[in-house]
Amino acid sequence: MTQAEDQAEDQGAGQGLGDQGVEILPVLDLQGGLIVHARRGQRTAYRPLVTPLATSAEPAAVLAGLLALYPFRTVYIADLDALAGHPAQVAQIAALAAHYPTCEIWLDAGQWTSDWPYRQSPRIVPVVGTESHPTLEGLLACLAALSGEPGEPPREQPGDSPGRSSGRSPGDASGDPPRESARGLPRERRMGPPVLSLDFRGEDLVGPAGILAVPQRWPRQVIAMTLARVGAEVGPDLERLQQLRTLAPAVDLYAAGGVRDGADLAALAKLGVRGGLVATALHSGTLTPAALRRWM
Repeated sequence: MTQAEDQAEDQGAGQGLGDQGVEILPVLDLQGGLIVHARRGQRTAYRPLVTPLATSAEPAAVLAGLLALYPFRTVYIADLDALAGHPAQVAQIAALAAHYPTCEIWLDAGQWTSDWPYRQSPRIVPVVGTESHPTLEGLLACLAALSGEPGEPPREQPGDSPGRSSGRSPGDASGDPPRESARGLPRERRMGPPVLSLDFRGEDLVGPAGILAVPQRWPRQVIAMTLARVGAEVGPDLERLQQLRTLAPAVDLYAAGGVRDGADLAALAKLGVRGGLVATALHSGTLTPAALRRWM
């Protein structure tokens, strides 16, 4: 994009939409110790990221390049190893948190348990993804524990693989407190507040579909993760975002997957979406510094 085009986007991206901002969270997909280029949720096909913002795919180098592009306050990290059931990449993530102490990290590292290894890092916020919780009971218990309510999330059995729905009766979506309540966590071991990630693949929610029937149990911050649009540069799923916005108008909704440029940010702002998780558009340059300045 030329300087003139960049200036035009800066001046015109939000015309008629008032002063509402859209917070951008750069995404780091961490796999095998390196940042990879995520595309359409096909994780076995991901390859190390090649970007003009960094000389390597090392996490510290990529994050430094993103923060040189814009002083983001919050970043999102997906520990893809942990999400696949492999050992979590604790050392790399803890090192990033220590090196950038003013930067908040939203971290999705699979199922949260009482031995969460980042509990001494107050700037690391747990992301609770539906794909990692096969039952509605376990998902709600996890959110409750991380929100400071008594009890800790039950350890869901490995055989309970995440699916399109919990397979439970409609009564499980009633909003009643989960029946699986375990021993209370000491106050110093409670983390939070959590972020809920509603993980969609195609038209289906990956995980317990009953969570969509109890928006009153959602935390304040919610991600709409459209895995098929990640890295695909096809634009955000505005129809789904509008549905979720209508379902839970009080939450801070974040779009993940498909965001390309300032025009997409304008569309998100018009819907009242609080922010977007972005990777490819930052590295390709289609989401320009001018658009970031305009909307952040």
